[in-house]
Amino acid sequence: MTKRIVFGAALALVVVGLMAPNASAICGNSKSVSTYNPSTFAYSYWHTTLSGPGTTLVAKIWQPGGPDVTGTCNTRNNANGDRGILYFSLAGPQEIGLSVNLADGCVGGTAATCANGQLAVMATVNQGGKTEFLTTQAAETPAGGTVFDFSTFGNHPLVAIPRPRVLNQSKAGNIYTANVALDAANAGAYEGTSGLITGYNILSKLSDTDPGRLATAYDTPQGPTINSSGGAGVASAPLTVDCTGTAAQGRRWIVTQLVTANGPSPTVSEATQFACGGSLAEPPGGKYKIVPKPKVAPNSKKAN
Repeated sequence: MTKRIVFGAALALVVVGLMAPNASAICGNSKSVSTYNPSTFAYSYWHTTLSGPGTTLVAKIWQPGGPDVTGTCNTRNNANGDRGILYFSLAGPQEIGLSVNLADGCVGGTAATCANGQLAVMATVNQGGKTEFLTTQAAETPAGGTVFDFSTFGNHPLVAIPRPRVLNQSKAGNIYTANVALDAANAGAYEGTSGLITGYNILSKLSDTDPGRLATAYDTPQGPTINSSGGAGVASAPLTVDCTGTAAQGRRWIVTQLVTANGPSPTVSEATQFACGGSLAEPPGGKYKIVPKPKVAPNSKKAN
């Protein structure tokens, strides 16, 4: 218990700056949101398998059935000194914490009212072309040490956003038609939030290099939207890919964007490539099978 209290005190020093309210048009009074409770010293963290240079944390927060209140302080990259809703915990480089005050001036987005009753969070971690996520929610407890208290929910693991799998494709000129499948995403939904996931958007971008993990880097209009209530079960949809105007080495990068009833995730999955100018998309698993050339016996007729 002593160790937990000492760690909690150190953690309080890390998050105190994120909890201080500023003037806000939507929450005039302090409304703390955190995985640490300073009254009880309880804390939780979320575990990711991703770490190293370029690791970026991106969050989305909203009131289920009400406004999205994410605002502009939802991204954190320690190398850039960003201040964000999520932070790297003192527990280790792969442990993520949550701390924000809804009365902060950078929170709110286009919401007209302050979130109340219930608050949902989508946390994503991006690094090295990969993305992991979780969703969770907490009820409002005005009398508690933290108003939206995530401190007692446990040390949840984040999971990968399902990467698009190209099952088959056909080609007519520069237009490719494919069938794209996605695996279930509900393993990353905690505290009853699987019902907040409504499906997936399939996004793509024509580029010689991977556009990255931010949804804004991909084309609009987007590809198809796949309905998948709760993100449970495999889903699929046809996809048309236009490779017009690219050199033979060009690529169409296809990614998955999670969709909730309060809008899509700001980040996307690991990308699958279409080889424009070629005849095949990157296969499921990301590896092509190389068939070796048959060996010829030294004294055979084919060897002479």
